Amino acid sequence: MRRLLLAVVTAALCLSAARAADAPPSGYYGIGISVKTDGGMPWNPKLQSVTISRVAPASPAAQKGVAVGDQVIAADGLTIAGRKARELEPVMHKTVGQSLRLALKRPDGKAYEVTLVAVAKPAPVVPNTAPATPAR
Repeated sequence: MRRLLLAVVTAALCLSAARAADAPPSGYYGIGISVKTDGGMPWNPKLQSVTISRVAPASPAAQKGVAVGDQVIAADGLTIAGRKARELEPVMHKTVGQSLRLALKRPDGKAYEVTLVAVAKPAPVVPNTAPATPAR
């Protein structure tokens, strides 16, 4: 019985890994966000606001003029304020090549919209940590 259980668990893990390998790559927009919630249920809080906290240089977001401090008002037509976080997960997590339409508001109140196309996440840049060779 124990061997059968082990075989079933092993098969399930292999199938799960195979599905993950077949899944399309996650998309990258080059933004970081700061989320303000109502303080309710931590596993699915109600959102009060989402603000852009980071924009990576040369990212899809940077190329469209998204800036730190901009507030996200809506994503693919879904208003952010008052919505449960899990309702937005499928909207925000797209695969490479898929688009995300954002309605944003600048800190000065000016509203604007952008459509970002997800790209593959760039590999992290690792600084050269090799010791310098002495000059002769």
